[in-house]
Order: sequence, then C-alpha cells, then structure tokens
Amino acid sequence: MLIVLVVPGVLLFGPHPEPDQSANDCLAEWKFLLSGIRESREKWQSGAGVFEGERIVRSDDDPENNLSANLKGQFAFDIRENLYRFDQYIPYRTQFKNSTFADAELTNEVKISTEASITTQIHRFTFIRNDDLLATYESAGESDTDLDLYVPDTEIPLGQKRLYHVADLRSVGLFDFWQFTGQEALYGSRPPDESTGLMCRFEEILDELSQRTPLSITRDGDVATIAFAFYTLELDTKNYCPLKYWNHFGETKLKSEVEWESMEGVFVPARFLTLEDSLLDGTFVSVEYKLKWNSVNSSVPSELLDYEALELPDGVQAVDQRGSVVRKLGVWEDGKFNATPIEANTAGIRPSRLWPILVTLGVCVLVVWILAMRRPTRA
Repeated sequence: MLIVLVVPGVLLFGPHPEPDQSANDCLAEWKFLLSGIRESREKWQSGAGVFEGERIVRSDDDPENNLSANLKGQFAFDIRENLYRFDQYIPYRTQFKNSTFADAELTNEVKISTEASITTQIHRFTFIRNDDLLATYESAGESDTDLDLYVPDTEIPLGQKRLYHVADLRSVGLFDFWQFTGQEALYGSRPPDESTGLMCRFEEILDELSQRTPLSITRDGDVATIAFAFYTLELDTKNYCPLKYWNHFGETKLKSEVEWESMEGVFVPARFLTLEDSLLDGTFVSVEYKLKWNSVNSSVPSELLDYEALELPDGVQAVDQRGSVVRKLGVWEDGKFNATPIEANTAGIRPSRLWPILVTLGVCVLVVWILAMRRPTRA
C-alpha cells in the first residue's frame, strides 16, 4: 500500500531526467560512478581508531524521553582477515520503577508504593572476533554480563547489532538511518553477514545500489547529484566519496552526511551523521560520530584482539562457551584480568541470563494449564 501511495507522488513531484539526458546515458554514467566507488573502497581494507559523538532524541509526544548525550568508543577491523574489535558507549533513556517501603514496625504492615522514573543510562557493548573466538560483553547502567567466548563463526545477536549500530564503516554515506539501526527500509540492506556480524556491509550496499536506475544525474564541479525514485545521493566524483544521502518520500525524513579525510592514500570518514525526522509523531533521532584514525591499511594491533587486555569492571568473568563444558577462564580484579587455575575453571560461573526468561515461560505454561483444567467440559 505504501508503494502505491508514494510512487505517484514521486513521479509527479520528484526529480526527472533532464531533457538532453537519455535514460541510457544516465544509467551508463551511474555504472561508471559505481565502479569508482567500488575501486575507492576496495583500496581500504583495514583500520583502527577511536570515536566520540552525540546522540540526540526529541519527541513532541513524549518529551520525558528527550535526550542529548555524548557517545564514545573504539574500533578496529581487517576485512580480508575477518578480524574485528568494536567498543561503544551509547546513551539511552530507560524507565525504572522505584519502590518505597513503609516502616513495618510502626504500621504492622508493609506498604509499597511504586513510581516510574526515566533516567539516562550508558549502554556498553564490546566484541572481539579473531581466529580463535568471538568474545562479547554488554552492560547497561549497573547491570552487566560476563565476557562470553564463542567459536569465531558465532553470529552476534541481531538485537545487539541494531542497538549498538555494528555497521561497516566503508559504507557510510550510502545507507540511511533505518538501515543503520537494523530496521526494514524500502531499499534496505540485506540481513547482516553471518561471518562478520556487521550490518550494512559495503559489498551488499553497493549491490543494492547497482540494482537502481537513476532518474537524473546533474553535476556541479566535482560533485554529482544522483536522483532515484526514493532517494538522492550526492557524490564527490574526484575521490568517489558519498557526501549526502537522503530520501524524498513519505512522512519520515532520513538523511546521512559524511566528511572525509585522506590517510595512507585512501579516504576515510572523519565525521558521520545520520538522522530520522518523523513528521507523523514529531520524533527526531540523530547519531553523530567524529572519528580519529590511528592506522589505515595496516595490521590490526594484536592487543586490540586479545580479550585479556580488555578493561572491564571488577567481578566480570571470562566464560568459555566453546566446548561441551562451560569453563571459567578468569575474572577481572583491580581493572586487570586474573586467570583462574585450570583445576577450578568450572566453579563460580554466574547464572545464565536466560533464567528469568525461562521462569516467565514456565509460569505462562502453568497458568494456561490451570485455565485449561478449569474449563467446563461439554455434556
């Protein structure tokens, strides 16, 4: 239904090819520009650095959830070797229920009142993928998980990838906010690649773009503006770097902007902004990253791929999930990893995070069974 309603509006009021530009010429020029983008990105296969930025949320309907807070993190990757390190500290607004208890000695009864409050929590997500393992750690406020170690080809849960925007940096400027947060989009990215856990992989994004036919391509110096039925891309044709990418359909505005810098003969993003502005409910969300690159097209430093070198809160345990027996390999104490003796490496593992879910499912099954037993039978 959406396409039926949107397409006529786009065809009537959206961009059209210039009279002197044939459809064949337009398509041929687009293929030429795509080859330049591909060649430019394929020269860039690894990198490492840090980032900081800001996450902004504004809502007309729910102003208590408004947010403007800093984010930070670090990254390292080698596409050819399938090596990755990703850390992000990102703010979210979270609702809590604060309970207060009356004095039981005076009233001979306990009275509980619950008030909901919304506060800003910093969520952290860390993952390492090397030749031996996939390691993941997550925290939200005062709650956290163990550092769980899996076999290297284990897939990162989709919810974590969406929440923490685990995306391919080579693709910035070629995808919108919906794709960046893992939502379905009209020309959305395919499911995250199972071998890397990244969303918006460059190869997949470029394949999606190659299937589109531009309505027009206009040039202003070294900048080309490529208009499609639903999106427009602004491209630096000298270095084949995407500058802006935005939609022109529906009641939600999506926009991405990128600033680039040259390092080691390739261009890498120095600033990346992506946003969603909904005219329907007055919700605005933007995420901005300012990246500082320590290396480009160099080997990823080994310490970035070593889980024992992570800085984690005291009490976090490294739990090996790769074998038939779950083993505790060590614990962080005084900010450093302390290996556990082999003879004690199956003791003291914290309970699985699945038990609240299992208990809830069990209660639901029990309630359904009780209701079924009480249902009167037909004569």
